[in-house]
Amino acid sequence: MFQNHVFEIKKWQEKRIKNKNANIIIGNTKNNGLFIKVKNTFIALDCWIPKAELIFISHAHMDHIPRVPLEILEKIRMNKIDVKFICTKISKDIAELRTNNQLIIPEHAWLMGKTPQLPQSMEYKGMKFTIFDNGHAPGSIGLMIEAEEKILYTGDFITEKRCSSEKVVCIRCFNPIPCDYLITECTYGDPSISFPSVAELRKFLNKIVQENLDLGKLIIIPCTIFGKAQVIHEMLQCEEEIILDRDIAAIARILEKNGRALPNWAPYKHYGKRKLKEERNHVLIIPPHAINKSPYNELATPESLIIVPSGRVLFESYRKENPADIYLPLSDHADFKGIITSILESNPKELYLEHGEIEKISHALTNMNLDRLESINFLKTPYWT
Repeated sequence: MFQNHVFEIKKWQEKRIKNKNANIIIGNTKNNGLFIKVKNTFIALDCWIPKAELIFISHAHMDHIPRVPLEILEKIRMNKIDVKFICTKISKDIAELRTNNQLIIPEHAWLMGKTPQLPQSMEYKGMKFTIFDNGHAPGSIGLMIEAEEKILYTGDFITEKRCSSEKVVCIRCFNPIPCDYLITECTYGDPSISFPSVAELRKFLNKIVQENLDLGKLIIIPCTIFGKAQVIHEMLQCEEEIILDRDIAAIARILEKNGRALPNWAPYKHYGKRKLKEERNHVLIIPPHAINKSPYNELATPESLIIVPSGRVLFESYRKENPADIYLPLSDHADFKGIITSILESNPKELYLEHGEIEKISHALTNMNLDRLESINFLKTPYWT
């Protein structure tokens, strides 16, 4: 499969991969997650590793929130061990909410990301750390470390700027940055995966929603509590209040406290099952798992319209598991073209791929003229988003 390539492809066999530069190690531990070691500084990426000096949190999806033991958090709080965190305030606040305040990041241990302006940089032990937008979810960021060479961790990312229509409030996407070592995802790294533009999807969504509201239908949109729910919320242009499930409403409040205004909305409790059965012309955003549970299963009748937004709606198996009236191929990840373009424009000499279609991306790269790329490394992480 990989014959006649001009660079080496290393499948994951050990816990870490050591580069030609002895000062840089990139890899992952068996039971924890991804790390970078630069000049004896150990940086954990979206995970907890006992010997980490810095913990970088790219965003607040549950599988990216570090599971730091409570006894370690207490030692950090008491300044008994020196561990620092890098994340945005939105990620910090939502991580604390979603862990029921188990992951509390003390102010003195919060090294970077306290202000909303991006990108932002700081010096740390002779290295330059820069955080930047990657567009994956509210508050999500990537990380650049500049020492003797440049190491770039994209985190999960999108490559298209998303703008809510009339307000022109934009979610900035990942813009490739030249680097020596690139660590990136390839969730949708299959060449057959191509997503429509957000502008197209927004126009289609609002057309369908308004047509069915005019018919007196209740619109039910099951989507992930954090990330997709907010994207859908910002895309909608209906005059009626958008009704949010309790958990989604809690995140909306945090975003608004952080200066990110959301269109007119109300929590589900302000309406309730009885009112929505009588006044069905509303839009209701709920978690996917809730569609089959009370009270939402009683509202999902033939008089309702169920819209499922996800990049995975392109897969028949996903559609069978998630029946709906309308499928919206809206993803929080880059498609194949976006991943390839980002890799080419970043132009690394070492590429590290994690979760997703790793081999398909690698195979595609073997057919391209990449003079600088020396090796592709396969990283296995404990999660797949």
